[in-house]
Parts: sequence; structure tokens; C-alpha cells
Amino acid sequence: MTIRALHRVAIGIALGATLFIARAASAAWLRGVGDLDGGRFFSSANAVSANGRVVVGASTSSDGDEAFRWIDGVMTGLRDLDGGGFGSQANAVSSDGAVVAGFSASANAYHEAFRWSDGVMHGLGDLAPGPFQSEAWGISADGVTVVGQCAVATAYFGCFWRDGFMDGIMELAGGEVGGSANAISADGTMVVGTSGSALGIEAFRSGVGSTAGLGDLDGGAFGSAARAVSSDGSVVVGNSASSNAASEAFRWQNGVMVGLGDLAGGAFASSALAVSADGSVVAGTSVTARGGEAFYWRADTGMERLADVLEAASVDTGDWVLSMARGISSDGLTIVGEAIDPLGRPQGFIAYVPEPDAFAAGVATLVALATVGRRDRRARQSFAPR
Repeated sequence: MTIRALHRVAIGIALGATLFIARAASAAWLRGVGDLDGGRFFSSANAVSANGRVVVGASTSSDGDEAFRWIDGVMTGLRDLDGGGFGSQANAVSSDGAVVAGFSASANAYHEAFRWSDGVMHGLGDLAPGPFQSEAWGISADGVTVVGQCAVATAYFGCFWRDGFMDGIMELAGGEVGGSANAISADGTMVVGTSGSALGIEAFRSGVGSTAGLGDLDGGAFGSAARAVSSDGSVVVGNSASSNAASEAFRWQNGVMVGLGDLAGGAFASSALAVSADGSVVAGTSVTARGGEAFYWRADTGMERLADVLEAASVDTGDWVLSMARGISSDGLTIVGEAIDPLGRPQGFIAYVPEPDAFAAGVATLVALATVGRRDRRARQSFAPR
């Protein structure tokens, strides 16, 4: 084979591979997760694994509301803790999708936090003294540490469970007692949530031996809540009172809380509920003329309707109303949440959004390769014997 032929083969392989990558990267999609058999049609997708394959949430089965685990299109009910009236809900999932956390009715309480793995649901108990009530809202990437809230006396407190040990999260000083731990970083080192403080209800970030308030956005009555945290605990998202509204989505990093605005068309109200591993992508819900709608935020694009982002990526969202984004994969590309499906039923959704510049990058590479090919031909022509 001649050098010219080898060159053409190499260019062809590169072009084909680049075109394949560009097309694959642009394959956005949207689908419902379905529901469990036997009850009224209902489901809510509350969290997704790091790789975007495993979704957890709640659906209605023949027995009542039931936690589920959904993998590659198949939804399986997780049942509930024995001894109480039937009912359970899954709120968090480990990085690999093998461990699930949430709450369930049990012999002890109407709500008892649980940790599910290997087909078995284990109750996590509660903090004493007080009424027996606990709920799990977050889990570390390895599935070992679970965080949530526990009833103590007349208030809820943030708490955590690890290796059979349970304890409360340190509260902020100076205000009314009570709060909730809503999420934990993937590495298990940082917990975020809400606590009473000297200023009011305040978002907090708690590491080993210390808990710090995050403040709130300027203007309006004081108040903030942390809902999700990045993999290393450095970025926190949630909602805060601001000069714009009683609830505005925020992103906090390096001691600075920034409001993310809202979607146009309705009352000013938004809340950030999920964040990617590196903290660069935020998802949540905002009020529009259609009611609550899921949003998707990046620093370069700002807050957009998730439905618009999918439509721009050639996904026909049709009569789907994506009302709330509740969970996001590690790379920020797979989003799950609550929706009203085309038949008017409440159904959890899962959507994939490609990297915004993936296709453009592929095209640019194709153009660059073609340019190299033209330059190579011109060079050969210039030095060819006449």
C-alpha cells in the first residue's frame, strides 16, 4: 500500500470515528419510568446512580405507596419494613445503584429510615427521647453512610447512620432547635441541610467536628436550605429567600452564595435540588405559567427549561410536562424527576442531555482533519516532479 493510500485510510478511520462519537454524543432522549402494577398509576423518580443507570423513587402498587428501584427499564418494588401499615419511599441511591435509602412504615413508626441492599430492607431506628420518627434523604457514594432527620422531643434534627451507629448532626447555634440533613457528599465527608440559627432557618454545611451556616441571598426575609452537594463537598445548592422571592435557587462555593434566578412566565420561585459531581451542573424546579417546571443550569447558559434543552437536542417532548428535576448523574447528563405524562398521569421521568458542545466539537474535528488532508495534498503537489 502506498503512503498516499495509507494516509487516506488513516483519515477515513479518523473521520468515521469522530463522526460516530459526535452522533453518539448528541443522542438525547426522554422516557417515563412507568409504575408498579396493581394500584393507581403513579411514580416519582427521586434519585439516580452516578452512572445514570439506576433510578429510585416511589410508586403505587397493589399494597400502597412503595419504594422502587429501576434498572434499564425494569421497575422493582422494594416492599417495606415489617410490622406497620404498608408504605415506603426511596430518596437516595449509592454510586453503583446497589444500596438504597429512604423511609418506610414499620412496627416502630409511621416513618422509619431504611437502608436497602441485597434484597433486604433494614430499619435504621431513631434518636431518643421523643416520638419514634426518622427519614433518610441522602447516602454516600459507597452506600455506607446515610443522612436524614430524626424526631427528638418536639422537633426534627439532622442525623446520620454509619455501621450501625446513629448520632445527631451538630446544629447551628443561637436559634430555635431543629433541622434536617438533606444530602451527603459522595466521599462521605460533608453533610448539608437546614438548621435553626440566630438568624432564622439557615442552610448549613457540616464536616468533621464543625458545622457552618451558609447565610442567604441578599434582600427579603432571612431563610435558606441546602438540598444537594457536590462530590467533594465544595459546592452546595438549594433555595433561599432573596430580594426577588421567598424562594430562589442558589449555588454556593468558596463562601459565596449566588442566586440562579428563575424561569420566565410565572411567579418568581425556584429551588435547586440536584448538582453534578463537579458542581458545574444544577437542576431543580421553577414556577412558570404551566406551574412547576424542571430547570437545567450551567454557568455558560444560565437557567433553562429542561424541556427546551431536550428540544434543542432534537427530542420531541410532546405533551410531557417535566415539573421537577430531583436527581442528576455524576457527569450532569442524566436527570430524573417528576412529570405529568401525555396521558395526564404523574410519572417519574429519566432524560439524557448530551454535552452542549459535543456535536460542535465533533464537526470542528472533522473540519480540521479535512483541512489537514487538503494541506497534505497541496504539499505533495508543490513538491511533485513536473
